[in-house]
Amino acid sequence: MMKFFRPFVLAGGFLGLATACQTTPDEAPGADQLAWTATLDADARASDRIVNGDRSTLAQWPYIAALRHETRTGRLQYFCGGTFVARRWVLTAAHCFEGESRQVDGRWEWKPRAKLEVIGGTDDLGAGDEAVFDVDVVMIHPDYKPTMEVSPGVWEGSENDLALVRIGRTWTGQLARLSSGGPSDSDANGARAFVAGFGKQADSGAAARLETFRIGASDRSGRAGSRYLYHAMLPMKPPEVCSAQYADLAYDGSTQICAGRKFGGVDSCQGDSGGPLVALDAKERTYQVGIVSYGFECAAAKSEGVYTRVSPYRDWIESTARGAMFVDAQPEQVFVATAETMEAMARVLSPTRDRIALDVVQEGEGANAALKISVTPNIAGRLIVFELENSGRINTYFPNDRTPEESAIVKAGQTITLPEVPWMVIPPAEDGARIYAFVIPEGVAFAGDLLPTPARMRTIAEEEQPEREPVDFATRMLTEVANRSSEGGLADWAAATATY
Repeated sequence: MMKFFRPFVLAGGFLGLATACQTTPDEAPGADQLAWTATLDADARASDRIVNGDRSTLAQWPYIAALRHETRTGRLQYFCGGTFVARRWVLTAAHCFEGESRQVDGRWEWKPRAKLEVIGGTDDLGAGDEAVFDVDVVMIHPDYKPTMEVSPGVWEGSENDLALVRIGRTWTGQLARLSSGGPSDSDANGARAFVAGFGKQADSGAAARLETFRIGASDRSGRAGSRYLYHAMLPMKPPEVCSAQYADLAYDGSTQICAGRKFGGVDSCQGDSGGPLVALDAKERTYQVGIVSYGFECAAAKSEGVYTRVSPYRDWIESTARGAMFVDAQPEQVFVATAETMEAMARVLSPTRDRIALDVVQEGEGANAALKISVTPNIAGRLIVFELENSGRINTYFPNDRTPEESAIVKAGQTITLPEVPWMVIPPAEDGARIYAFVIPEGVAFAGDLLPTPARMRTIAEEEQPEREPVDFATRMLTEVANRSSEGGLADWAAATATY
């Protein structure tokens, strides 16, 4: 049962006739543009927040857009995000225009209550108005169906939640690449995705308040969920998982994607609506797979956000936004260390338990309790040791911020004891946990989606130790594991678990 949806919706007002939409051909992208796409740097790829978010840069999201209205008081209200997908067009969510659109004779008509503008080329809404574009057309998908409460406390999710916004002059910056579908839509493998926006940082409390700021050196003020651009890394869930979870909401895995974490804490939120959900290709370049649509409370447990899948709407987008770039991307091969995927990997590798010995001993009691972990693999490779607390928190113990990554390559018969130094202590999780030890091929790299090790590994006499920056680690290539398993080629993989 749906309790609370979070599309950011404009206040109501009676609607009139839509603006005509006779367009001139947009500038076709050149070869350089087709080859180009933004690349998220290492820090961005390791991030884990919008609600609890990390600051982004324009270099990471050069095609990001923000939509704003001017209120009666003269303040500029930023209410939705979007992406530049053609020289005169921005892709966003249809629900951003609820309150100033209505369905007439099978199509949606839009009439703004106030002047609508698109802002581009910035990661700071208060920096100034150097790239402001007037909007002359909003094209809402003709089959858009809003989120609705069908009976008290019972909701149905939206359908076909996308719109195209035409700007009055040419955008000369970078364009978002769009997924053509098929293998490019990597949610089927539970891959990671990234979302960005200027939305709220929480549903409630101080972080949920809209931020007011001055725009440049002018006397004008703006209000948004966040003045600055934030991003999050979210694991996508396979369509069959989302369809089962959201069955009562008419979720359609062929036209929607869901992404988020089982235990919450990270999500998109109000004001992020219409913004991009992107994946990375094998060269770590971004391409857009989804549009922020709806969800439960922001970052709540077991309430992944729902995103409009871009690829099914290729014909509609290309017929309107000439020059939109759809690509057949080769997705990166990523294993995201979430509770679900760690458990799945352990199951896939269960026949390999005899290749690695894992011992976990708890010493002492109360405040003096500590864990001693011993791992001895019988095969060579890259060793990684995680802890999944019963609360859902994931911690990485090896390698860690005090271990060079090359030290994670272990030999057959080599024993690794954790903690590695006598002045470190690993306190047991209050509610218990499971320790995972994996040996994976040396060529498999790491990606970020874990909490820093120091959050769980306590230093004795901390004031006597030099301060160190935390480093996040995670495993990569869940798809590679599955492929190798189906081919029976798991000779260089091993897994073991222990519970306390």
